Amino acid sequence: MKTLALLLVLGVINSVFAAECRLSGSVCVDTSPSKNISGVPVTLAEVGGCWEYEDTYTCIKPNAVNYCQPFVNAQPQCWQTFSQCAQMDTLFNSGCMKFTQSWRCNDQTMPTPVNTIRLDDTYTLLSSDFDPAPCASLASNPDCQIAESTCISTTPPSLPPGITTSQVAPDGCYQKQNVYACFTGRSDTSECDGYASNPNCTLESSSCNPADKINGQCTFEQKTFRCMSQPGQTNTVTDCSGQLFCQNGNCFDKGYTGDTDFARSVALMEAAREAGVYGAETEIFKGFDSRCRIKLFGLANCCKKSSGGGGFSNFNLLGSALGTGGQVLDVGSSYVYDALYDGSTLQQGLGAALGVLGADGLFNPSFSFYGFSFQFLPSQGFIFTGFDPTTLAIQIGVMILQELLSCEQQEQILAMRSGQNLCHEIGTYCSSVLKLLSIKICIEHTKSYCCYNSRLARILNEQGRGQIGKGWGGAKSPNCSGFTQAEFASIDFSNIDLSEFTAEIMANIKMPNVGASSQQVQTSVQQKVQNYYQR
Repeated sequence: MKTLALLLVLGVINSVFAAECRLSGSVCVDTSPSKNISGVPVTLAEVGGCWEYEDTYTCIKPNAVNYCQPFVNAQPQCWQTFSQCAQMDTLFNSGCMKFTQSWRCNDQTMPTPVNTIRLDDTYTLLSSDFDPAPCASLASNPDCQIAESTCISTTPPSLPPGITTSQVAPDGCYQKQNVYACFTGRSDTSECDGYASNPNCTLESSSCNPADKINGQCTFEQKTFRCMSQPGQTNTVTDCSGQLFCQNGNCFDKGYTGDTDFARSVALMEAAREAGVYGAETEIFKGFDSRCRIKLFGLANCCKKSSGGGGFSNFNLLGSALGTGGQVLDVGSSYVYDALYDGSTLQQGLGAALGVLGADGLFNPSFSFYGFSFQFLPSQGFIFTGFDPTTLAIQIGVMILQELLSCEQQEQILAMRSGQNLCHEIGTYCSSVLKLLSIKICIEHTKSYCCYNSRLARILNEQGRGQIGKGWGGAKSPNCSGFTQAEFASIDFSNIDLSEFTAEIMANIKMPNVGASSQQVQTSVQQKVQNYYQR
C-alpha cells in the first residue's frame, strides 16, 4: 500500500501549471519477519523484503498565490521596480518557481499587503525642469513672449531620501520668476484715424522701427498722409480794363490790373514787425524746444493737437482796449501767440502792442490774464509783474482735450501750440526702454518740436533754414535757435512760399465801419467849429 504525501511550495507566482506530481522517495516502513495471511504463514523474504512502503511525491500546486497582486491592481499608482527569481524548478525544469519583487507606489497611505515587507521610502527624480503650470497660459499665448527670467530662490527645499541637490537644481536655482510681455488689447490714441477716414487725405508711407516690434507686431507705427487743405475754386470777377469814366466831357481810363501782392506785402511787413519786436541782438524768429510723450500700447498720447490755443493770440488776449468815437481800436496781433510761451516773449509782444497807447496817458492799467500780471506806466512802459501758474493751469484745463488732462502742463501747452500750427516736428526717439534679458522694448516715445510764437515765424524757419544751410538738429537735441542778423539778411524772401500765411491775413481782414467813421468826422468838424466861435 502506498500513501500519497503532498509537499506544498508556497509563493509560486507568475506561473500557472497543470497539476503534476513525481515520485521523489520511497521508504519501507514494515519489515516484520513473517505474517499470517489468511491462515497461511508468509515470510519477509517471500514478499521481497518489505511488507509496506511509504512513497513521497513532489507536486506543482495548481493555484499558486501571488502576494504581489495588490500592487498589480493598483497600477499605475504602483509600478514594479525590481524582480528576481528566488527558487528555480529543478525537478520539472519548468523555470522559476518563486519570485521576489519590489514595487513602488505614490500613495504613502496604502496599507501593506500580507507577506510583504515595507521598505524605507525612496524617491526617483523624474525631471529637474521647473513646473511650467503657473505660466502655461502665458507661454501658450501667441500674443505673449517671455521677456525676463530671474532666479528668485537658491535655497534648497527639504528633499526626499535618495534625491540630491545637484539632481534637482544643476544650476543652483530652485525657483524662477518669468516675466512675459503681452499685447492685452491695442488702444489707438493717435490722430491717424481722422486722416485715414478723410477723403481728402492719402496715405503716403508707413514705417515701423524694428525696435518697436514685439512678436512681429508693431507697437509704434508712423504714418505720413498728404491732405488737400482746400479744393480748387473758380471765381467769376469783373474785368474793369478798358472802361472809361467821363464827366463834363473829360474822360479817363479807370481800368486797372488786380493787385496780387497785397497779402504778400502785408506778410513781409508782419515779418519785419515781428523781427523788430522779438529779435534780440543774436536771434531773430527763434523757436522753443517742445516735447511730448506717447506711451506704449496707447496708454497715453500726449502729442495730440488741441484747438484751444486759438484764444491765446495777442489780439484775443487784449481784446478791444480803447474806444475812440464810434470806432474801436483793436490792439494786439492776430498772428502772434505770446501767451503760449515764456514771460519775456509775452512782455515783448504785448509791450509793443500797448506802447503806443501809453504816450498820452490814456492807457495806464494794471491787469492780468491767464496768470500773467502786467502794469503799464507812461514813464516806464509795459512791465511784467508776475505769473500765477495755478490760474494758467485752470485756463488751459478748460481749453484742452479731455484725454490730455493726464499729461504734463508743458505737453498740454504744446498741444495748443500744435493746434495753431505753430510747431515744426523734428523727430521721434525712444525715451524709456524696458530691458528684458536680451530684449529691449520701447515703452515710451518722445516727439520733439521747434515751436514759434507765430505761424509766420515757423514758415520762415522751415523755408529759410534750407536756403542758408541751417539744420534742425536731432530729435534728442533739436536746434530751435533763431537767425542771426547775417543769416536773416541772407534769406531770399522772393523764394519763400507765404501762401499759408497770406490766407490767414485775408481771413483776418476787417472792413471799416463807414457809418461810424462818418459820424466821427462829423463830430470832429462840429467840435472844431464850436471851438472856433467860443474862443
